[in-house]
Amino acid sequence: MKNWLTRFDYYWKGLRSQGRLSFEYKYCATEPPVISDNIIYIVGKRPYIWAIIFRCPCGCREIIYLNTLKTANPRWKHFVRWGRIYIYPSIWRRVGCKSHFHIRGGRVDWSYI
Repeated sequence: MKNWLTRFDYYWKGLRSQGRLSFEYKYCATEPPVISDNIIYIVGKRPYIWAIIFRCPCGCREIIYLNTLKTANPRWKHFVRWGRIYIYPSIWRRVGCKSHFHIRGGRVDWSYI
């Protein structure tokens, strides 16, 4: 029963995000004082990016901080192609809403496990 409810919850989160959830990206030297919805902040001066910050796309509005330092573990990477941002590996929140998703081409792809 619990497995079915978990899958339904991820399905519902996916339905809520269809058609409206895409991210823009913005480079900034320091952490911004206000984190806007649907914007991914890439923090640091190139080539020394140290964090990626954005709001959780599930609707819980929690702020997600991803570490991009080469010496850190875990660490995320990003790249921009044709004006769209890609972040890998996937983002899996272990606390709070426990969302699991990828950001590919600025869009959220939910992972259903």
